[in-house]
Amino acid sequence: MTKQGWLWGAGALASFVACAVAEKSETTAPGASKLESAPVLGERFERTFAWGTAEDAFRRTPAVPESVVYGPSAVAVAHDGRPLVLDRLAGRVVTLDATSTLRSVATVPVDAEGIAAGADGTWLTWSPVRARVAVFDAHGRGVGELAVPRELIDAVSFDLGISRRVRLRTGYQETLELGSPSAPLPLPVALRTKREGAYQLADGRGVAARAGAGGASLVVVSQPADEAARSQIEKELPLPGAPSAARVIGGEGNVVCVKSERVTSTPALSVSRRASCLDVTSGAVVFDEALPAPGLYVPRTEVAFGAGRLAFIHPTEKGLTVTSVAVLGKEVAP
Repeated sequence: MTKQGWLWGAGALASFVACAVAEKSETTAPGASKLESAPVLGERFERTFAWGTAEDAFRRTPAVPESVVYGPSAVAVAHDGRPLVLDRLAGRVVTLDATSTLRSVATVPVDAEGIAAGADGTWLTWSPVRARVAVFDAHGRGVGELAVPRELIDAVSFDLGISRRVRLRTGYQETLELGSPSAPLPLPVALRTKREGAYQLADGRGVAARAGAGGASLVVVSQPADEAARSQIEKELPLPGAPSAARVIGGEGNVVCVKSERVTSTPALSVSRRASCLDVTSGAVVFDEALPAPGLYVPRTEVAFGAGRLAFIHPTEKGLTVTSVAVLGKEVAP
């Protein structure tokens, strides 16, 4: 795998000295509180919520000429396994389980497009318009914001680590540390934290997706000590269904999950999609399921993995379908 260089240029490094940080508290949504009761999850649940302006509905734009329909843009999995859905047009983040109504946990700006959750109950939203990440605690209270350098325009998604440390994933399947709201890293320092792989294993190796003529696969790559050196592929695991393309969506321990697509034209053009999770140590496929064709629109983050569960959102004419399924502890044939 080719090691990506310093893509942003020396001029950008010189001009951007430090990330701005604002310790501003966000307004907690009415009725928002810590998720105190144990969620009802089961091995799997799937629920559809209507479109509308009610508390138990999701907001969407109307279908008008020359404009696409748009609604909730992202999903994440909270530390207790509940899906968190960014209902951005309503300016809120909601949570749910197999039986509860939608519950707002925080208000957020309508320009927020991404969401990610940490293992300690914290979570974040990301606004590419304002180039800022807002971090929230388990009560839905804002605990600070972190500026994302605009030089990092290839940001794909974010992760939250211990001490509210934010990690960015790039379109080149690299990860960079941005620091926390209380201790942001200047851009030159953040660039030096770059690691190969869209997911980092505990031993320091990275995991990335790679597509080839025979299909896409997961590769485990080394982390070269010399910045000018190339990383080495130490293991390659074919993905189920011989997909044409794949993207890492998250991981836990040695289990890494991807969303993949297979394009065929025999003779009509056809695209099939699936979500798969592999144990990169044993090579076992622990989850593999076909995803439906895109609905009214394609959310920025339609599949997320965390707390041993995979969450998926699918917009249809009837409403937004939210699916949650347990992944860890299962194994299927490759």
